[in-house]
Amino acid sequence: MNNTIAKIYNKIFDNDFCENTSLIFLLFFTGLINSRRHIAMFKIPFLEVIIILIFGLLFVLNILMIIFKCFIYKESPYVTDKYWKPLIIIILLKYIIIFSQILYSFLINKLTSDVQTLSLAANYPINSHVNNLIKFIINFTMIAILTTRIDNFCKLNLSISAFGLGCAIAPIIGLIFFPNLIGRRISDVNGIFFAGSFWNASVIAFVSSGWLLISTLKNIEKPFGKFINLFLAVIMFVGGIAGLSRAIVVSGFISMLIYAICLKDIKKLFKIIAILIILVLIIQSQFGIIFENFKLRLQKKGDIRNEGRIKIWKDYLEDIKTFFILGEPVEGYKVFSKTGKGPHSILLNWWSQFGVFAVLAFIWFMWGVWKSASYIYKNMTIQQGAAIFAWLFGYLSLAMINETGYRELPFYAAMGIIFAWGNLVKRKTTMAN
Repeated sequence: MNNTIAKIYNKIFDNDFCENTSLIFLLFFTGLINSRRHIAMFKIPFLEVIIILIFGLLFVLNILMIIFKCFIYKESPYVTDKYWKPLIIIILLKYIIIFSQILYSFLINKLTSDVQTLSLAANYPINSHVNNLIKFIINFTMIAILTTRIDNFCKLNLSISAFGLGCAIAPIIGLIFFPNLIGRRISDVNGIFFAGSFWNASVIAFVSSGWLLISTLKNIEKPFGKFINLFLAVIMFVGGIAGLSRAIVVSGFISMLIYAICLKDIKKLFKIIAILIILVLIIQSQFGIIFENFKLRLQKKGDIRNEGRIKIWKDYLEDIKTFFILGEPVEGYKVFSKTGKGPHSILLNWWSQFGVFAVLAFIWFMWGVWKSASYIYKNMTIQQGAAIFAWLFGYLSLAMINETGYRELPFYAAMGIIFAWGNLVKRKTTMAN
């Protein structure tokens, strides 16, 4: 049986496309998925659907390769699954409970007409539950794929570059083709809706891939290659600023501070400050409207008591006894908000939807990312380790005070890359010893 499986694997999957190219393209399209609404602005028929289909095919292809390898080598490849397995178990158990409750409600009410069925269905956000479950399955499967398939440093560097390039498409499209939207927070553009705002994809792009691109600079020999990676990271940051995102300012400041602290080098700290000053001057000279609108936005939000997030957090915390253990009821977690909005905090998101054990599991999950970052910091160059710690603090500073960072695929892909990098470092140090 194993010989047959091995022959099938060698015939179909043992080639350069399946072994390397499929992974690189998967990460490119993972970043591109984040930009698909911007691509839809060009009104090219079915292009957005084609992007999703290609991503799906590459996703399935990489899963099949892992399954075949498991059969051939008879070993589990997931070295870091202990950090994210608890979250998966909690998510699956929660949705088993929710779908069981929905099924019970349908049966107990003995529905006899389509009107009654639709009326009951309207009270339960079934589509929302299904969509969330699918998203989480894809997100954690992506981590499993990357921790398994990224098995050498060359593949790691190519994966990061491809991922960053895909993520950068959104800010590039925005800055080049829609300069009239610079300095504006707008969600509906020509009938196309953008979650958060038109520029929110740039925030996701920078926080998920910006520091990963910077972490590879030491591994790139050609100056042009270094310039491209640095340029992509900067353009994503500028895209976030163009949308007047306070979150990217906070995340950028904290992550740069952590990067400077981890470097332990005064000269490099001054270089970072000089680069920031130059970047601010360029933005001011080319896009002065950004600073003017930023100032107006901050003035409107000047009184923290009027800050929307504070009101949302109060709504959820007032009902904390209701969702403390098991999380959301079958009606959904947004019933805890008077305005029907999400918690705007990753801890409250996990807590209000899955209960207190999900919060503990998430902290354990982040501890796994920290451990991988520590391995990289101690055993690779200090610049690489500093960039990974900057990524972690940048992500948490965004996700702790935003709705963004909870379900978006690029963040999970980035964590998968960091876990894979940690695995490679551990393997390298083990072999050296």
